[in-house]
Amino acid sequence: MKIVLRALAIAIALAAAVDPALARRVTVPLPVDVLLPPASDPLFDRAVEVRAQLVAALGDRIDIDGREAPQAFVALGRTTLRAGVPAPVFAMPLEEAPAVVIARVTAPSTILGQTAPITATVRAFGLVGQTTTIALLRDGTKIESIEHRWTSDDETFVASQAFVPATPGTQGVRITATTDGVARTTSADVAVPVREHQLRVLAYEARPSWPLAFVRRSLEAEPVFDVTTTSRTTSRSATTSPTAPASLVTLQMDRFDAVLVGAPETLTAAEIRALDTFVTRRGGTLVLLPDRRLPENVIRAFGLPEFEEVILERSLTTAGPGPTIRTSELLLAADGARLEPLGAVRHAANDRVVVGSLVRGAGRIIVSGAMDAWRYRADPEVTFDNFWRGLIADAAAAAPPPVVVKVEPSIARAGDELIVSVTLRPTEFDVDNESISLPAVKAALNSARGGSEVIRLWPDVVPGTFEGRTRAPRAGTYTVSTSIAGGSADAPLLVADDVIHAASRSSRAAAFAAAATGGAVVTNLDDLAGRLESLEPNSVEQLTRPMRSPWWILPFTILLCAEWALRRKGGAR
Repeated sequence: MKIVLRALAIAIALAAAVDPALARRVTVPLPVDVLLPPASDPLFDRAVEVRAQLVAALGDRIDIDGREAPQAFVALGRTTLRAGVPAPVFAMPLEEAPAVVIARVTAPSTILGQTAPITATVRAFGLVGQTTTIALLRDGTKIESIEHRWTSDDETFVASQAFVPATPGTQGVRITATTDGVARTTSADVAVPVREHQLRVLAYEARPSWPLAFVRRSLEAEPVFDVTTTSRTTSRSATTSPTAPASLVTLQMDRFDAVLVGAPETLTAAEIRALDTFVTRRGGTLVLLPDRRLPENVIRAFGLPEFEEVILERSLTTAGPGPTIRTSELLLAADGARLEPLGAVRHAANDRVVVGSLVRGAGRIIVSGAMDAWRYRADPEVTFDNFWRGLIADAAAAAPPPVVVKVEPSIARAGDELIVSVTLRPTEFDVDNESISLPAVKAALNSARGGSEVIRLWPDVVPGTFEGRTRAPRAGTYTVSTSIAGGSADAPLLVADDVIHAASRSSRAAAFAAAATGGAVVTNLDDLAGRLESLEPNSVEQLTRPMRSPWWILPFTILLCAEWALRRKGGAR
């Protein structure tokens, strides 16, 4: 025992003499460099306040302005960035109070004759109790306006307004926000791409069907629709329009944007498969217009919910706003059915879906349970024609072509960065368990003067999507064109010297740096704190020398004393 105690004491002494170093990795606070605007900037104090709030929100999870190399930069307001920033940049705009900011304006591509919804996201600071007028202007003429009264010091409001283009091409419109007591009127421009295009609709009935007949007549009276008809009068004869398919089995997916089917209980298994392919692969819209209960094979094949057949003595009108229809013979979707309501009625103290849609694959299926709505089409209290024209126009316009190209922003100043996005329809490429086969995709920026500039595209994360970047040329009208083996597409671009983008008080350089470094432009402190927390924490290698701890003297002394006591007990000196 004496030998063991002596050996342990000697081992401690030798280890202390060698003084070994042990390496381990430890997590340390994320180094962050917060960039402030110049002290002369009127928002400097606001930037200092936000910096303090960020420190309070994240505490010891970040190390601001420490010795370590920054793993993230936060640019507050109008900061100056040095070249070659090596880490993600998060740019946060700062606003003076009171102020109104148009943070975002969106406008979808539309078809001549249709209404384009213009959506503006407006944010106000320090305007509680005041009212802002948000107006939509075209060439300086007010088209529509909305008033909103602010209820808090930092509030966001989304305004939706309607624009009906009169001519095809790119239509530039301006959103303005005017507030009593605020001298500056905030403005932002947006481009509305308008196509001169007819919506291709096939009306198919395997037997005469009143619901389909009157919806078809309503569409035929509207020039925006190109209606093709196949009406089978017997099992061996059919009345068809020129180029119309005699059977749905021979349906060509690209020939139509929407298919209306009357008497769906007569569909064969082969016709159901053809329609399902049209919806799921091509992305088209199928509209079922039954005049009796849907059969089980149709419900199962298309994944539809169960419907309850209801016959009433008094008709019911679908709830507004917007166009309405009236019906007394109904197929009501079961409670809890996963249908998007397009028309609902009040029945048995409940709101029940009578016209609804569901997404299936790349497309959509619309089911009308208003089996006798055609009887009330002349009723002055309903708008039968407008209801069906609007519903089918929206559905058909959503059917994607083989290739789609978008440019953001579609209205720009010379020198602005343009992001070109190209999306291929799933029918245009092959996907299997091991590989994805994509066609060659080309894109170019073409001017009205005949010039052309190639845009290099890179595959994006989602299969069939590509992205490229370029700079807006001098003022003028341009077209971004893309092509594949199966088709082509164009997106208009308007470049002007007086374009006003949706307001952002962060510097343009900071916004570009955010996009280039994998950062982002954030609008509030919570978003900023969340993005910083999502970054991988910093870990460093730390060396420790355990034998330098003064506590080793305690076991060393105890071992020596124990060994001495045993020796004395045995009679040794």
